[in-house]
Amino acid sequence: MLATSHAGASLIGDVLECIEGRELRTDGRCGPIAEEALESPRLVESLADTMVKRKEHRKATVLLEAALRRYPGSGSLLDRLSVAKSYADEMEVIAARDRERKAAPNAEEIAASMMRIRCTRMSGDVGLAACDAALAGAPGDPILLAAKGDLLAADGRTIEAITVFTAALQAQPNDVIVRQKIALLSGRKDRPGAAAVAAAPPPPVAAEKPVPPPPAPAPGKPADSELEQQLQKLQKLLGSGLVSEAEFHTRRRALLDAYLSPLPRGQIAPAAPDKAPSIDFGKFHALVIGINRYRHLPALETAQNDAKAIADILKDKYDYNVKLLLDPVREQIIEALDDLRETLTEKDNLLIYYAGHGWLDKEADQGFWLPADARAERRSQWISNDVVRDLAKALKAKHMLVIADSCFSGTLTRGSPVRPQLDADYLRRIASKRARQAMSSGGLEPVLDSVDGKHSPFARALVQILAENRSVIDGTTLFSDLRRPVSLSADQTPEFSDIRRAGHDGGDFLFVRRR
Repeated sequence: MLATSHAGASLIGDVLECIEGRELRTDGRCGPIAEEALESPRLVESLADTMVKRKEHRKATVLLEAALRRYPGSGSLLDRLSVAKSYADEMEVIAARDRERKAAPNAEEIAASMMRIRCTRMSGDVGLAACDAALAGAPGDPILLAAKGDLLAADGRTIEAITVFTAALQAQPNDVIVRQKIALLSGRKDRPGAAAVAAAPPPPVAAEKPVPPPPAPAPGKPADSELEQQLQKLQKLLGSGLVSEAEFHTRRRALLDAYLSPLPRGQIAPAAPDKAPSIDFGKFHALVIGINRYRHLPALETAQNDAKAIADILKDKYDYNVKLLLDPVREQIIEALDDLRETLTEKDNLLIYYAGHGWLDKEADQGFWLPADARAERRSQWISNDVVRDLAKALKAKHMLVIADSCFSGTLTRGSPVRPQLDADYLRRIASKRARQAMSSGGLEPVLDSVDGKHSPFARALVQILAENRSVIDGTTLFSDLRRPVSLSADQTPEFSDIRRAGHDGGDFLFVRRR
């Protein structure tokens, strides 16, 4: 019996009236209507399809859930339920965005947003003034407090910086980066002002190569006061230990390149690699997975673009042997993992990047990757995080890093390591130790597929950092540079740590720029 048999299309109207909240009523006149609607899976499918066309997505999910309680083995009902839920969630998001657009921000809200941007991105007195203005409206904001602490530390105002960092830590106790900055600043004497800082020589820094002073302007070329100020502040950050020597040289060279060879707006100078330390890092391999088109689940927008961008930069700039899988089914992913397990040796390093749907089993605290052939509520085609963990444990490769840009990917990780100093001794020590690590685009929360129609916020930040690196960057430093821009651009907080019970032995994954 089809949906049109009950007095034409009136069965649809009756069913819609008998759905209240999350339940299909079975009392009074709704009892016979519910029985007729649930007479067969085929009839339910017809009714649900009509409801979806009418944009009654939430009520379609109620009908399908009631039908599944009667016909629990119906795969077609499960597929329709997944689609209906997806449409319902999407419509709620669109409605929320429309409400936000209608409630246009007033002048005060716009000014507060501008002050927040200036506080986190500008330097000197302008940045400090913006932080004070932004904090007046959000006095306990940990991001604003951390940004103000950075500016105070750069200006040599150590005691004030520690006070502000302490307030930031009270607001966000698990921020290990802020905790580290407080520890570094606590051993430094306060310098009362910028003039005193400029007059005092920076503290000595143990470095593999000496740090040269800022260069004198070229003959006939006027001194650039802004460049000098930025170089002096960068020198102070190095002296205080707030940036590593490797980061100092990278940022210093970028400043000088922009000063000596200015490029048109929007053009990026080609980044040639610095000479990496003479360390045998081994060979590097990558399995890169991006899934847009799902057979039974809603499509994604940018996962393939993200995977292609990651694969390209790893091949072109880091000399990786890359296997790229676009829209793979479960069998293809498992086969690729098995190939890596059979072929890699102790001299190899492996990066696995996954962009696609993820799922969380809250009761088991277990995360899953969903291949292109995955079905809703049918785990036979899902890939459990336990599969990835078992691979990490059995793999012979020296270093392994899993990067997951999907919902609920944080179940592989817990906590954030402290950012290290990247000198040659550290790199040599880390390169010799076994590493099993995971980095995720978020913790136990949904993550954005796109903010610009091209890349997810996580993938965009990851590609940018890898493009700007010129020598060697380890996973911990990469995460430190990535965490803040992702958190600022989306309601998600990336996580990074060792993979539990997988044989991690204190190493760290290394990205060695080759070209």
